[in-house]
Amino acid sequence: ASMLAATNKTLLTAVALVAETVGPYTIIPTLIASTISYLLTGYSSFFEVQYPRRMRREELLLSEIYHRVREENPNILKNVKAFQIMTHHPVYLEANMKLRDALKKVSHFKFRCYPVLYKDKLVGVIELQDMLGAPEEDMDRNIILYVKDPIYITPDKTLEEVIEKMLSLDADHVFVVDKDWKLLGLIADRDIIR
Repeated sequence: ASMLAATNKTLLTAVALVAETVGPYTIIPTLIASTISYLLTGYSSFFEVQYPRRMRREELLLSEIYHRVREENPNILKNVKAFQIMTHHPVYLEANMKLRDALKKVSHFKFRCYPVLYKDKLVGVIELQDMLGAPEEDMDRNIILYVKDPIYITPDKTLEEVIEKMLSLDADHVFVVDKDWKLLGLIADRDIIR
């Protein structure tokens, strides 16, 4: 059960298999052993393409495209660079903006998250749901309170590196920055699919 849980990333299947085969009195020790081996092996799996959680529709499509292109024409993944597929001049918010003002600005757009800049440098990302869920007393505070760490890459990264980073971090977008953290663009999963 430990071997199956670690190599196939099927924790409960391994426990159920042993419990059915040997008997129900083995459930607790099997569950403990399987959980330990499952956690110790992290994201490693016997299978090359296996994710430890259920993927969103966009992630499945991105993963499918990635593996199909990798088999049929791997040169595309190595030759196409991030700066070639990024969306230039994405909509952004300033770190010193009030939450109320930020909501007014984003009301004209239909994006789920926005980069946050301070002196033209990327400092984080803010999600629309966090802004909408903020209490009324926070509306006159700076948005920096709700900023999260951004997922970023440099413009010289290959398409393969971009996709692998997005899939490994469960991200539907990455920000393209230069060495000085200046925001150059944004790559969303739809940009890669296109």
